[in-house]
Amino acid sequence: MERRLRLHDILVDILGSNHVYFQIPDKVRLSYPCIVYSIDNIDSNFANDRPYTHKTRYLIKLIDSNIESQIRNKILALPTCKFVTQYVADNLYHFLFNIYF
Repeated sequence: MERRLRLHDILVDILGSNHVYFQIPDKVRLSYPCIVYSIDNIDSNFANDRPYTHKTRYLIKLIDSNIESQIRNKILALPTCKFVTQYVADNLYHFLFNIYF
């Protein structure tokens, strides 16, 4: 959990506000731009049929009204971060990234 909290702090710094959410809490009205992130996968390495390391992959979703958002580039600058896709919903741009952290 400590690593997730470090990721959270990094995302808050990138966004420049506290509109960063781990998953989407119930009954929270989002303010834009915002970042919503969640665990996407956990990769395990095995030795002697037992797991010995785990890497957690997070899905980061930047939601912004600006298609040219510079926040997108700041997220992409993070180590191991990879762009997944982008789509538009409710006149907002959703940029999705994967990151191992």
